[in-house]
Amino acid sequence: MRVVPVTKYDLPVWRMCYEAAKELPEIFRPIDVVMKIREKRPDVKENTIRAHVIGLAPNHPSYKHHGKKHNLFYYLGNGNFRLLSEEEIVMPSVPTKVRIEKQVMFEASLANAEKLLNMGMHSQAILEYGTIMERLLKALYTKYLPNLPIENKEKMVNYEKEIKAPINKFTLGQWIGLFQRADLFRYIAQEKKAENKQLMFFVPAILNTLVELRNKSAHSAGEDTLYVNKDSALFVRSAIVCILHELKE
Repeated sequence: MRVVPVTKYDLPVWRMCYEAAKELPEIFRPIDVVMKIREKRPDVKENTIRAHVIGLAPNHPSYKHHGKKHNLFYYLGNGNFRLLSEEEIVMPSVPTKVRIEKQVMFEASLANAEKLLNMGMHSQAILEYGTIMERLLKALYTKYLPNLPIENKEKMVNYEKEIKAPINKFTLGQWIGLFQRADLFRYIAQEKKAENKQLMFFVPAILNTLVELRNKSAHSAGEDTLYVNKDSALFVRSAIVCILHELKE
């Protein structure tokens, strides 16, 4: 006679952990998952949840003792975790689809910014280009984070604590600050150099100028000022396009 396994809870614990993590800041600790789950399910034991959090992070030193068949988290060190991105979780065929969607997202935003520029709405165009850069930096963060040395990841965590905001709420300036603090500009440049590519535009100096122009655009009382005008909007457009081209994102 076939025995049907009995599930103790209405959801598998791994699923509870995953759903809880999606409601937490981008970087979280096991206790955060415990507290989130026990808001609705106080009967789930703390040790059970903690073991599952570790077991869902294949790079955790203790993973082999708790490893589950669902790999959903990434261990950042010092008790900190994050969710794996879709590219990191899914089968190899899906990341190609994700990359295409990412390119379409940039193309649509670039087209919208171009439309604003052609309409003479220079500050709005600069703001739209700034949004593209924010999305790009987030995509690069997701792409390169898994292979970063632990000391770089620790710098990221410390920077987030200083900013007192989750990464998904970062402004453009904060994203650039994170990349500088964690030496991501240098790390990405080295990765590209290994591919026989050199980065000329994706450098802090140019990105910091983009931040200044975006900030001036956000607080501009009118058009055609010293810094918010057609020429500066064209400069921002050229910088963004060149960065996207050399990074191939």
